[in-house]
Amino acid sequence: MYLPKTPRPWKSVPVRIATVLPATVKTVKRTIALVLSAIVRDVIAARTPPSMLTAVNPKLPMRKAAITKRYYIEQLGFSLLSDYGKYLIFGKDEVEIHFFEFKDLDPHENYGQVYLRTDDIDGLYQSFLSSGVAIHPSAPLQTKPWGQREFSLLDPDYNLLTFGQAVV
Repeated sequence: MYLPKTPRPWKSVPVRIATVLPATVKTVKRTIALVLSAIVRDVIAARTPPSMLTAVNPKLPMRKAAITKRYYIEQLGFSLLSDYGKYLIFGKDEVEIHFFEFKDLDPHENYGQVYLRTDDIDGLYQSFLSSGVAIHPSAPLQTKPWGQREFSLLDPDYNLLTFGQAVV
């Protein structure tokens, strides 16, 4: 190995090592940059609260549980997930709808509404028509100016259910 005889320390580095040194410095710099970016990412993640919202499940009023069960199961094809007497939970595909008893509900003053998205609006509409489900007279299947194809119906307690799909 050749070492020059000079008092300057940088000149005492062997030539072979000196040619490898720039590549090593680049590797070290890249490693430091990756470690620092990981530390920064972890610090930011620690300061950012986790997402706590995972779903929305509407709660609608009902006067009589038996009528609500019959309509949602027999007419709309939902499954009864839970029955607590005065509180019902129905599900279909990825949707859950909850109902609470409100015996004094005046259906003509009920403003309960739900918007349900689907990926087959035409098929759903036809299946409801074939099953004899009454479609809201003012809301048959139509394409709306806001880019949705939708229709609505009223349940026995006049909760408005609107089904929609984005128009692409």
